[in-house]
Amino acid sequence: PESEPMSQPAENNFAVNGKNGKIHIVGQCPATGNGDNAMEQPVYFNSYEEAEAYSIQYHSGQKKRQCGNCW
Repeated sequence: PESEPMSQPAENNFAVNGKNGKIHIVGQCPATGNGDNAMEQPVYFNSYEEAEAYSIQYHSGQKKRQCGNCW
């Protein structure tokens, strides 16, 4: 069965920016917080593999998928 994106973050998971497809580690950079730098359209996943598959599916042109602040 296919994984469903999560609407709320869980502990130690990943988020994909819905605007550009970048993958973030929840809690590791400002993009996953609530401040001015937070993503406006995050899509949450339990595993990196699920996040990467979503990023590739919806943002196939993205050259660098991992956020530079998280990794």
